[in-house]
Amino acid sequence: MKLLPYQKIQFQSRLNPDEISGALSNLVIKPGWNISVDKVINNRVLEGKVSNKSFTIVMGRYGLTYGKTSLLPVMEGKITSNGLQGSDVDVTIKPRKTGVFILGFFYVLVGLGLYFSIAKKLPQVFIVCCIFIVITYYSLIAKFNREAKVYTDILENHLAPAQ
Repeated sequence: MKLLPYQKIQFQSRLNPDEISGALSNLVIKPGWNISVDKVINNRVLEGKVSNKSFTIVMGRYGLTYGKTSLLPVMEGKITSNGLQGSDVDVTIKPRKTGVFILGFFYVLVGLGLYFSIAKKLPQVFIVCCIFIVITYYSLIAKFNREAKVYTDILENHLAPAQ
């Protein structure tokens, strides 16, 4: 289990960049605000943008919750041709920086609450602040680890890493 919501993966694929983007395009639907039956029934839908040189993929409710303040893990990758051998793929899985910054700002406020709860001897405030930190951190890390596993399975099964 990772303790920070960040994972970097680099591998070589036997596929060329066009085949990689084609394989990812078959798995990913375009983001949008429209609600489909597939999105309502299955929140594990992969949505994102795929081009010949890069891709951005988010799992679940991309059109409704995707944005600069989202904490959903985003898989971003760059595809470069490796000549006749295939392609090099550099992948980063992480939440958006703005969302992490906003969460960090709330953690600073909660840290101040912890400090003042100790200084003023307010155990209820201390407990609430601790619960906030534990629940939000655990939620972020659990979601990240679950989706990072799915993303790495997709990379291994669909992009045919070179042996």
